Amino acid sequence: MASLANTKAYFFCQPVPFYNYPHQAEDPVTFKEKNTRFDFIYPVIEKQADSAKNYFFLGNLLNPEKGNSFVDGFHYSPNIHKKIAAAMLSSMKKDLQ
Repeated sequence: MASLANTKAYFFCQPVPFYNYPHQAEDPVTFKEKNTRFDFIYPVIEKQADSAKNYFFLGNLLNPEKGNSFVDGFHYSPNIHKKIAAAMLSSMKKDLQ
């Protein structure tokens, strides 16, 4: 589809509170489930991300965060939205110049 529109497609795997989020237990609004499908699939996706064209794994983006990163069980805080947008832009920067 992207080729038909003469554009480039990008794919991003977003961070979730279930994977590599050190503050999940203390965060008052995130879901607290453990051993979810993310424990299985995210490590696989992370390992394969470099081999897929225009695919970027952002699943570790919450790892260095201090404090709460969500406004409810699954939706990001404004600060995390900015961080995700910056990571996406950085990933695409070489194609925008």
